Amino acid sequence: MDTIRLGAVTIDRIVETEGLGFYPGFLFPQADLDALQGETDWLAPRFYDPDSGRLRQSLHGFLIRTPRHTVLLDTCVGNDKPRPSSRAWHMQDLPWLDTLRKAGAEPDAIDVVLCTHLHVDHVGWNTRLQNGRWVPTFPNARYLFHRDEYAYWDATRDMDPAIGYGRTENSFEDSILPVEEAGLVELVDDGYRIDEYLTVTLMAGHSPGHIVLNVHDEDGAVRGIFTGDILQQPLLLGRRRSAANPQTVGGSMHRCGSSDPAHPFRSTHRRAHHLNGSPFTLFDGIAFRRNSPYSAACGASPSDTSGIFAAFRRAKKADVRAPSANNDGVKNRVRMVAKLKPKATAVDSCTHH
Repeated sequence: MDTIRLGAVTIDRIVETEGLGFYPGFLFPQADLDALQGETDWLAPRFYDPDSGRLRQSLHGFLIRTPRHTVLLDTCVGNDKPRPSSRAWHMQDLPWLDTLRKAGAEPDAIDVVLCTHLHVDHVGWNTRLQNGRWVPTFPNARYLFHRDEYAYWDATRDMDPAIGYGRTENSFEDSILPVEEAGLVELVDDGYRIDEYLTVTLMAGHSPGHIVLNVHDEDGAVRGIFTGDILQQPLLLGRRRSAANPQTVGGSMHRCGSSDPAHPFRSTHRRAHHLNGSPFTLFDGIAFRRNSPYSAACGASPSDTSGIFAAFRRAKKADVRAPSANNDGVKNRVRMVAKLKPKATAVDSCTHH
């Protein structure tokens, strides 16, 4: 396990599963997938496997330690959670808490749990099953959710008779409400400050209240950004441009389940504009692996993400880990999706990711 240090802050990736994952057509159902072929020279083999046609993915949280707090960012799918739409995630039994302990943190030692958003694969370890009840996994932590995110999913979690469960696939009931009932939830707004090293920025789009976490140095400058799912795949920053269409290839990659389909383009560029040329280290929700926190510098123009793209491109020859033994379920899940055929998958079938 590799620990990254940004000034006084240390960061460890806590992996639940990783390896070969979804087909691009499943994650980006509205995309022109022919454009993918023009990007494979830098996507493969680190981010995309040409032989299988599948993306390389990881489900993980981050353990972030500042001089003041021990923070857990995003809590994956979790164990014992009934997720009937996904054989990969249904009733998992994985040693994620052991991985957390190996990184040096017991569940009781977590001060803050921050969820970038409340999709099913970001909240699961918020709770664990104990004597038939869902109880907070981190009993001494404050659980931070953005106010808009919480309100949206609270209002839309009713049972959908067409699919047999709520839009959150009941994750709101088993992974959010139990920590609220325990009095551990704190709803936060844009600009919320955990301490002098960690602040929150609202980046709505992938979900209505999606946030990113900024890591600051002692002088207040941003040294790192945890993007959650606004930059869920480096494919969103493809390089193909033209005078007629200056957007990246990723500008057309409308993400499955996004409340704002154009969110990857707008949200990433908006964050680039805020940084205004400053160097930083990028920790994204999928591709962060050993030897590859992505040092980059965004341009002063909100349409210039060339620094981020260059950072991913530099990582193309970095090591690619073999699929984990725990990833068999992901293979089952993607078998249900036609290879590189976005029309075969309805957007509503993957609203949780």
